Amino acid sequence: MSLRNVLAVGARPLDVEVHAAAILAHLVREGATATIVLCPEAYPGGGDSERRREETRRGAEVAGIKEVVFLDTPGPGVGAQAELRRELVRWIRRARPELVLCPDPTTHWIEMEDHTRLVESDSRTTGLAVLDAVHPRAGSPASYEDLEREGLKAWTVPEVWLFGSERPNHFVDISHVLDVKHAVLACHESENPLRLIEEADAEADAWLQAQGFKAEAFRLLRLI
Repeated sequence: MSLRNVLAVGARPLDVEVHAAAILAHLVREGATATIVLCPEAYPGGGDSERRREETRRGAEVAGIKEVVFLDTPGPGVGAQAELRRELVRWIRRARPELVLCPDPTTHWIEMEDHTRLVESDSRTTGLAVLDAVHPRAGSPASYEDLEREGLKAWTVPEVWLFGSERPNHFVDISHVLDVKHAVLACHESENPLRLIEEADAEADAWLQAQGFKAEAFRLLRLI
């Protein structure tokens, strides 16, 4: 897998790291430039917000990720969703990724061994906004002509990998970078990093049993 640019979009700090820190670290090792964009509606206000942002920046540095972007579009509402799509188009055209990672907007819950885990609505909202930005807006010169005038030319994304999916169909071996994922999660000191690491190991072990290797799982959408 040889990529030049990768863009990962999450609904909140930890969204990308929990699901895709290992694959991003692997792709960076292989020569890709990775950028994380986080949407605004999910992180808490006040001091916690800045602390979580700083933890995210430290984790990204550990993984070799070039840049973390915190969008500051307006709060919930139809107009805000339109503005969010526009900002996502801006970053897709700026990063020009061959691969975009984002939450699966179709997943409302995931059945675990002993319970059901509900998926937060902002993850679905974010995933849908990303897909709406990827197609047709990012690749259409007629969409957001002001961005075209800024030099942000249309860009067609070849692949999207949806994380947190109830129906994954693409499994990536992360055995060689699981230690990097541990180190990234350890940066999130305000979010019980020992628990995060235990959960990451449990998920990797579950895929070891199911797929024959420790993995991060995605629903792959090949667009071209």
